[in-house]
Amino acid sequence: MDSNYRIFWIVLLSSVILLVIYSVFFIEFNRKSKSVDNKRSATFIYLQRLTGVITFGIFPIGIMNYTFSTGLQDYGAALVMPYRSLLWFIILSVIIIPLNFFQARKDANLNVYPQIRIDNWNIGVFTLSAVTWILYLLAYEFFFRGFLLFAAQDAVGPYWAVVINTVLYAMAHIPKGKFETIGAIPLGILLCIITFNTGSFWVAFGMHVVMALSNEWFSLYYHKEMKVTFLSKSDMH
Repeated sequence: MDSNYRIFWIVLLSSVILLVIYSVFFIEFNRKSKSVDNKRSATFIYLQRLTGVITFGIFPIGIMNYTFSTGLQDYGAALVMPYRSLLWFIILSVIIIPLNFFQARKDANLNVYPQIRIDNWNIGVFTLSAVTWILYLLAYEFFFRGFLLFAAQDAVGPYWAVVINTVLYAMAHIPKGKFETIGAIPLGILLCIITFNTGSFWVAFGMHVVMALSNEWFSLYYHKEMKVTFLSKSDMH
């Protein structure tokens, strides 16, 4: 078997297994976060995200180190087109932030976000949530738009790489509900195209961070029962 196909099948099978494992932990931590008191719920969200760091980051890197002769630079980790990547990031941020500002106020969003359902956000909760989001999304984008996408491209070409990536990406959102699962399809295609266009997953990572953090912060702003306690009331509303 050609080495690219061998790598692809190892990556594909391990990706499916890792997605199933993470989904089980996601559902369990999500259930526990809703079954405990207000303050303790944050712990399970942190654990949920850190589990993603291990599942989508550490495990794939371990598989690469012990199975492949290639390195991280072969899976989108090298910023090969910095100016093009920066341009993409600026354009997408200008689009995402205003959209999230208006989208975040909707009840469907506020029923889910922010994920940490604490009434009073102190500096510790605010910072830990942002840091765990960033770490999780770094592993997440490496997994989808690095580990999986580039291995598939080398074996079956860019078209099928995007199809496979988008299918698995949508499946990963099933535990989050129908709305996010459907939304993951066009978003997944876009992120794959941008990754191929820039030669790395860094724009996808940056875009995802802007999307997640702006949505969290706008949701905090609009949520009537939540407040950021290290800001004055006039700063929040």
